[in-house]
Amino acid sequence: MTIPIRVQKRKRIHENNNSIQTIVPRYNEGMSVQANYGAPRTASAKVASLTAAAMLVCMLLAQLFNYEDFAVTLGTVLPFNDIVGTKVLAASIVALELLALPYLLSMYLSALMRVTCALAAAAVALFWLMIAFTNAHASNSAFFSTTIDLPGGIIAALWAVVLSGLIAATIYGDTRDHSNPLEKKPKLR
Repeated sequence: MTIPIRVQKRKRIHENNNSIQTIVPRYNEGMSVQANYGAPRTASAKVASLTAAAMLVCMLLAQLFNYEDFAVTLGTVLPFNDIVGTKVLAASIVALELLALPYLLSMYLSALMRVTCALAAAAVALFWLMIAFTNAHASNSAFFSTTIDLPGGIIAALWAVVLSGLIAATIYGDTRDHSNPLEKKPKLR
């Protein structure tokens, strides 16, 4: 019976009593997290991501400034009227907006965290787009909680469309291939 090489390195024989002591390997041995800044972004993708991040920071600061009123304001524009549900949704929206920022700012992240942050950005954009298009009648669209009363309608819809477009442009810019299509590529065998 042969012991794999990796396990052989883990066994020590004590010469004084001929016993074998096994050293237990750590679980994350061999699995390293490779963090990076992501693929280099084009100039337009950088502008789009920084503008979307600035819009999210403005929304996030306003929502956190009057956070105790945010769930109530959000409850007026949602199709359901559950107090506990709106409080949970308000907390999750704020958390998702905060989670989207590292991706939009091209921070040093692992691949899994980069995908998670990009999904958070997409979820926030879709949520606010849905809120803006379904609540044109609202006296406060809840984008900025009660700090700035932005009524539902054209301005709120335009804000949501611009935010969603910038986030979509950033995600599209990060996922497409940046190679030149006219560049001669080597033949694979």
